[in-house]
Order: sequence, then structure tokens, then C-alpha cells
Amino acid sequence: MEQVSRALNIGPKDIVVLVGGGGKTTIISRLNQELLSLGFKIVITTTAMMYPPLNNHAGLVIIDKATDWQRDLIRVSNLSKYVYVGKGVSPEGKLTGLSTLEVQQMWELNCADILLIEGDGARGRAFKAPRMHEPVIPGIATIVVPVIGIDCIGKPLSEEFFHVPGQVSALTGICLGAPVTESDIARVLMHPGGYRKGLPPNARWVPFINKVESRADEIKALDLARMLIDGGTEQVLIGAAGHKDPVRFVCPDDLKEVF
Repeated sequence: MEQVSRALNIGPKDIVVLVGGGGKTTIISRLNQELLSLGFKIVITTTAMMYPPLNNHAGLVIIDKATDWQRDLIRVSNLSKYVYVGKGVSPEGKLTGLSTLEVQQMWELNCADILLIEGDGARGRAFKAPRMHEPVIPGIATIVVPVIGIDCIGKPLSEEFFHVPGQVSALTGICLGAPVTESDIARVLMHPGGYRKGLPPNARWVPFINKVESRADEIKALDLARMLIDGGTEQVLIGAAGHKDPVRFVCPDDLKEVF
């Protein structure tokens, strides 16, 4: 078992984008804690929507054409170890997303060692398939992490458990209401219209199978990881981001010990 940042081998100048469902916000919070403990300065933003920080330790900058946001970001980042950046604030109280150009402009200010980005939204569901305009991944991203909640396996393909279930159906061919299998999830992840869409040429693609709490969950997660590795994925993480030791398995290495 190990830390998420170590399993992903995150270092200075990495730009990490999390996409999918099943715990992106928790993983971003976890990565922020881990990386802060290592002495890194962090900027957290979104190209979709995300909740602002819930404490007073974080800085917050809203990009607005009417303000000198670059100067604001430099000032706030000098006062805070980590800063949230949003385009605006939605009626729901969420930070709205930056464009990929704005992300690049922000990064070029050198206000942080590492940039963490939430690249799409799932409205709290365990899994989703990206729509035509999703995910929004900046071309400067170095690591892209599709997140899957293992609790979606075996659930009926419906809005109760999946965000935009019709898109999952379109990519897999399974009917709405049918139970979703590990194979279905693997197909969405590996599909040209799935979570490899928009991947920058030099970025690492590392799925994180999250919410693995029991031996039954482990069996499902390891089966899904094996399918992804067999399909050409270089690395898959399995764990529970909310736990003290969030990463239980790093595949393919740990698959050799299990199968």
C-alpha cells in the first residue's frame, strides 16, 4: 500500500488531470495533502466545474476579464501553499471551468510546482462515459487519471448509478437497465470515444479504480485492471482514496502476485 502521488510518480512541473466519476474530488484533495507534505506549491483548477475549498488555508482566485487575474494569482500564491482557480462561480456555488488556453496562461506564470485539474463532471455518480465535448484535457497535461468507482460494477445502467447512461450504452451496446460488467467499463475506457480521447501524445494515462473496500471489490477491480493491462494500458491503480493507505494494488506488478 502506498500514497497516490508516489504511485503516480508525480514530481515538479507535472500537470495532472482527473476525469471520469467515482471520487475525482476526493483524489484531488488527497493528492493535494500528499504533495503539500512534500513541500510542493499546488494550484487546483477545473476545465468543467468543481466545488471551491471548504477551509481558510487555501487561496482562491477567480479569473475575470475585468480584473488583472494574473497579478492576483501571483499575489495569492505567494501567500498560500495551495490555490484554487476558477473562471467564475455558478448558481450552485461551484467554480466554473477555465479554457485550455487559460490553463496554459496560468501555468506559464510559474505560481506552482504542480497543477491538479478536474477535467469533467459526473454529478457524484460512480462512472460516466464522456460526451462529445468531454473530457477537456489541456495539451500540456503530463498525467491523465480516469477514475472509476468500483461500486458501479453490477449496477443497472441508469441515472441512479451512472452519469449520462445513454452515452455508456452508445459506446458499449448494452441496453439501459442492464447490469454493467467489468468488460463494459473496460470498453468505455479504451474506446476511441472514451477516456483516451483527447490524450496529449506525451501524457501518461493511468486509470484509478476507486472505492475498493472489500475482498469482493478487490476481485472485481483486479479483473478490470487485468482487462485494461491486456488491452495495452501500462499502469492501473486500485484502492480507496479516502483511506490512510489509499493505493492497494499497482498493476501490472501486483497482478503477477494475484493471478
